[in-house]
Amino acid sequence: LNKAQLRTISKMEGFGWKLFFIRRPLFQETITIMQSPDGSDTALIETDGNFIQAHDVYIRPSRNEAA
Repeated sequence: LNKAQLRTISKMEGFGWKLFFIRRPLFQETITIMQSPDGSDTALIETDGNFIQAHDVYIRPSRNEAA
């Protein structure tokens, strides 16, 4: 992660958001996702540090949620 992304993550952790996952697809940009405090929403952290809640990254439910 770069400095802009780390700053955004740190700032949003202050609001209760948590780092959910980092995906590093082969030959593509890294995808960094945070999860809201209540777990109902996610946000994409772009390489410039922008916090995007209206993203198009598909996040499949965990096995626990699907059951």
